[in-house]
This record gives sequence, structure tokens and C-alpha cells, in this order.
Amino acid sequence: MRLKLSVLMAVKNEEKYLSNALKSVLSFDHQDEFCIEVIVVDDGSSDNTYGIASSFTQDPRVKVFKNQSQGKVSAFNYAYCQSSGDYFIFLAGDDELVSEVLVDRVKVLQSVTKGKPSVSRCRIRTFSLNPRFDGVIYPKDEGKGSDSGGAICMNKDFANLVFPIPECLPNEDTWISLHSLYFDVSIRNISSIGLNYRIHEQNSHRRDVSFEVYNDILRRRELASLLFFNKYYNVLSSNKRSSLLTSISSEIDRAQGELVSLLFKRKLPFRRKVSLAFYCKSYLFSLRMYFNKLFSGL
Repeated sequence: MRLKLSVLMAVKNEEKYLSNALKSVLSFDHQDEFCIEVIVVDDGSSDNTYGIASSFTQDPRVKVFKNQSQGKVSAFNYAYCQSSGDYFIFLAGDDELVSEVLVDRVKVLQSVTKGKPSVSRCRIRTFSLNPRFDGVIYPKDEGKGSDSGGAICMNKDFANLVFPIPECLPNEDTWISLHSLYFDVSIRNISSIGLNYRIHEQNSHRRDVSFEVYNDILRRRELASLLFFNKYYNVLSSNKRSSLLTSISSEIDRAQGELVSLLFKRKLPFRRKVSLAFYCKSYLFSLRMYFNKLFSGL
């Protein structure tokens, strides 16, 4: 049997963009390489999202389900439970896949030893009506891939490691990146841009908000690190526990505006210090947002 890629979609009130998102997946025409299935879970939309998704079920590759507004992560967990793939990617209802890159994203994982958790990471390009956020590539370095959820393609062994994702989390990204960072995972980077990420006023991770609101968004996302630490404390080596604790304490410093403590944090890489510092003080945050294209993707 041919291998299968499952595209997991958690959507809510996406009627404006969902058709384009689904068309970007279904334009995949390399069925000789592997087949695809698209699992769409509507998480309690109040618009016509479910109707639009259902209109695509004439294509046998598309399956649509309803979730009773339990949250984005719950919808992704539901989608995973309904999937039957060998490989998995995430797709938001407002983003668009670069379908011709799917082959590369999957192929690099096929050479990994059976039973070894593995992920491939492609690059992301933003598109937005706001010129400040349009056309930014993450990461800028062509030799690296992004660890954002939509840039990840994972094999079944890695998927079984991360699912179910704790449903108290606001997103899947941090939980997934922690597993790839602290477990023995084969990571393959794809230099191609595999996802077009739409930035608009309804993003779950908003950019056009105040420092206080953005600070709270980051704080809630970092809950994943605490959950991860509690779950795997007895599994992680002492060095990895120490590294994770440094990361957690650095996030606490950032959230509390402790810039000096953050900058003098031992064992925290310099680039990470700079990244966190931009979200530590309101004036640094304003600077970061104003020069978004310059600082993003480094």
C-alpha cells in the first residue's frame, strides 16, 4: 500500500479563507509518491465554515467533523484520532500550503530508521495586507527550517509521542517543539518555503496588539514548558532538566520585565536572550514591531 500523509486542520470561523486553504492542499498532484487525506475539524464555528468544508467532501480525500468549541488544540487532537496516515502536518484554515513542497517534506523522513521519531521542518513566508508583516521568511537562514506547527511534518513515531496535546494549551507549536528539542528525534530541515502564513486581524497569535496583551499571549503559550517538565521530569537527563529549567526561568523573567536578570542568565544562548529581551519591556516591544521585517526570522 502507498504511504499516506494526513493533513490535520483545526478551523473556527474561517469562511473567508478556508476555500483557499483547502484548494492549496488538494492541488497536490503527486499521488504516485504518496496519497493524502485531509481531516477538517470545525471547532464550533458561528459562520459558514462547516458548510464550506463540507462542500469539499465530494473529494474522497476530505473528511469533515464537528467539535463543540473545545479549542484549537482539542480540534487537532480530534483530527489526529480520525486520521490514518503514516505522516502528519498541521494546517490552519487561513493559511495556504505550497503543495509541490509536500513531496520533499515527506521524502526526507522516509530514509529515517523505522521506529525513530522524526520531523522535517520547512520554511514559512508570511502574507498580509499590512506591509510591515508581509513577505517575511522564517527562518532567514536557508539551511534551517521553522519549528512552528505548520512547518512541521512528522512521522507516526513522533506523532504518537506528542499526541494527545494538552488541551489547556492555546496552541500546538510549543508542545511539539519541546519534544523535538528534548527527545532523541531525527530533525531534517527543508530549505524550501512550504507554507504561506496569513497574518490578519483574527490570528490566534496577534501581532497588532498592545505589549500587555502580547505579553499575556506569550505567557499562556509557555505553559507548555511547565507541563512538559512535570510530565517528563523522571525521563529527562539532568543536563536536559537543567536546560529546560533555564528556559522556564528565563520566560518568567521576561514576563515580569526583569531585563537585567534575563540578560545575565547563565547558560542561556545569546540569541535567545536578545529574542526574549524584545518582549520584556514595552519600549523594546515597540521597537521590535516597528522593525518587524528586520528582526523576524533570525
